[in-house]
Amino acid sequence: MIQVSAEVRWFVKGIIPDELFSWFGEGALVLKELSRIDLYFALPDQDDLGIKVRDGRIEIKHRKAVIGAWCLENGVKGQVEKWDKWRLELANSNSYNTQVATFNETWVPVIKSRSVRKYEWRSQDQLRTVSAESEINEGCGVELTEINFRDQRWWTFGLEAFGTLKNVETILRLALDQTLSTGAVSHFKIENSYSYPHWLGIVLKDSRNSNL
Repeated sequence: MIQVSAEVRWFVKGIIPDELFSWFGEGALVLKELSRIDLYFALPDQDDLGIKVRDGRIEIKHRKAVIGAWCLENGVKGQVEKWDKWRLELANSNSYNTQVATFNETWVPVIKSRSVRKYEWRSQDQLRTVSAESEINEGCGVELTEINFRDQRWWTFGLEAFGTLKNVETILRLALDQTLSTGAVSHFKIENSYSYPHWLGIVLKDSRNSNL
């Protein structure tokens, strides 16, 4: 089954600022997940396709459209894209993880520590905050994530609106307005806004250059 999404994300090198942790971590419905390792298939020159192994499945994402830069009233700017996602369950995930982890530059491990919030879409102008573990048909996931890749430390903040193709942009706009109307918004700049595949290309290039 294909999941359609409209997404915007920012990446910043370094550790997450304390004020950002405090701002996003407020509220009982923010889920702080255990640290995990995602295995990404290395595609350093292709930023419209992402392939990774996580939680016993393969996830494949393909960018279907670049919507362009959105600007909020508070000055936040981000690059919005539409994606298709497929999930394929693995019959023997533990064995598969062990095998792909030995493939050097083919599969690369990325350590993530995420704090997650979720909105459910109720109407054209209303979102409702729900448990991050809720199964809903249309809504938006919001995450603040610390990333460790080899000797590099980054963090990312992203919103992924999901549902029907005709609704995902509306949902994303509502989630952006609701989430970023207050708080530490100075970090969210257009030059830092891109997808995970694009970020992976950046860190792989940096890693190769550091080994020269």
